[in-house]
Amino acid sequence: MNCFTSLILLGLVALSLAVYTETQQEIMNFIVGKCAEEQDIELNSNFTEQWEYTGLLFPDEDKSKRYAVCLERKIGLLGKDGMFNTDVFIGIMADGHDLQAITELVNKCNTGKGDTIEDRGYNFYKCFWTEKTFDM
Repeated sequence: MNCFTSLILLGLVALSLAVYTETQQEIMNFIVGKCAEEQDIELNSNFTEQWEYTGLLFPDEDKSKRYAVCLERKIGLLGKDGMFNTDVFIGIMADGHDLQAITELVNKCNTGKGDTIEDRGYNFYKCFWTEKTFDM
């Protein structure tokens, strides 16, 4: 993916995530772009729309797991040891969102279920998107 295409796609991501605060948008733009680059994933408007509304990533579950773990690690939620640092995530997401709702959701999704770091990270990711009761 060339630099120009990357910038356009990151702009689309920023626009699609308009309910984030400016700081959250900056963080997500960086993370989404960095993980796409590291995972050799081509971002396009279909991916952006699907992710914005549903949190769905890719039909390939292994690819989805790797990408979700990348996002969680880049934001500081998932440590290299596979343990979740929920305070970091809550701190980032609390601005502009209901702190109690964010905290309850993170605690609900932080089950530690899964045999591998990828499984645990992906299970958290899926729980977050399926159980959230607020707009992102």
